[in-house]
Amino acid sequence: MPIRKKKYKGISIAETVIAIAIFSIVGISLYQLSTQLTRLTRVSRDEIAATALAQEEFEKIRNLPYASIGILNGIPQGILPKTQAVTRDGISFEITRTVRNIDDPFDGTINGSPKDTAPSDYKLLEIQLSCPMCRDGGDYTFSSHIAPKNTETSSNNGALFIQVFDANGQPIQGANVHIANSSAVPPILIDETTNAAGMLQLVDVPTGTKKYKITVTKDGYSTQRTMGNDEVSNPTKPHATVSTQQVTQISFSIDTLSTINILTATATCTPIPSLPFTLAGSNLSHMFLPDHCLFLQSRFRQTRYKISRLFLSHQTHAIF
Repeated sequence: MPIRKKKYKGISIAETVIAIAIFSIVGISLYQLSTQLTRLTRVSRDEIAATALAQEEFEKIRNLPYASIGILNGIPQGILPKTQAVTRDGISFEITRTVRNIDDPFDGTINGSPKDTAPSDYKLLEIQLSCPMCRDGGDYTFSSHIAPKNTETSSNNGALFIQVFDANGQPIQGANVHIANSSAVPPILIDETTNAAGMLQLVDVPTGTKKYKITVTKDGYSTQRTMGNDEVSNPTKPHATVSTQQVTQISFSIDTLSTINILTATATCTPIPSLPFTLAGSNLSHMFLPDHCLFLQSRFRQTRYKISRLFLSHQTHAIF
C-alpha cells in the first residue's frame, strides 16, 4: 500500500513583507509614543521646578521690608541682585529680577490731573527664569504686585520717561536702555528694555541735574546716547535731568544699520586701488544717488544718510 506524503503549506514572500511592514509600523508608533511621553514628562518636571522656584522667590521677597524691594543700583533701589544662578532638583536656572514702581491712574498720575504727589503706588515684581538645558527652551516669566503696608507719603523724587522710535516715527520694542548716574548714593546703573510702545517709564527716580547718562541701542540698530559738556561744548542731547515731582521725557531715534560700498575709478571707470578718502555726513536725510561709473554704491535699509563731503586724494578725474 503506497504511503501518501502530507503537503505542508509555507509562507510566501509577500506575506513575510506584509508582516514585517505591520510590525515596523507598530514598533515605530510605540517608539514615537514613548519618546513623546518622555519629552512631556521632562517638560512637566522643568515647569514644576520653575514654578516652585518662582514661588520661593516671591515669598522670600514679600517678607522683605517694602523699602528693600528693589534692584541693587537700580530704580527702585533695593537689595536684590539683578541676576543669580541657582539649581533646583538638579536643574540649573538663571534668575533675572525686575522691579518697577507703578503709578496707578486710580489716584491720579505724576503727569496727570489731578497730579499724584506720591506716584509710587506699588511695585511690579517680575521673575524671569532661563534654563538653557531644559526642553523647549526653558524660559519662564512670573510677575506679581507688591503693595506697601503703610499709607502713601509725598515724594521728593521725579520720573524719567524714555521713548525710542525709528526714522519713520514707529516705536521700537525691545530696545536696550542703559542708564547710569554715578553721583547718586548709592550709584544707579540700570539696563532695561522698552515695551511694545517703545517706552521705558521709571517712577520715583532720585533727582539730579544732568546726571543721568542714557544710551539706547538694539542688535542690528544704530546707537544714540546723551552727552556731557566735557564731550561737546553744547550737546543737542545732554544728560537727563530729573526734578522733584516732575516728569522728564526724553526721546531717542535709532534705526537699522546701513552699508556703504565705495568704488574709486578713473573717468573711464577703471578701478583705482588703495585710494585714501574722507567721508562725512549726517543721518536722517535724503539718500545719496551713485553716478554712472558707480564711484559710490550705497545700499540702504531704513536709516538714510546724506553725504556732505567726500574727498579723494588722487590726481585723476575720480574726484566727486
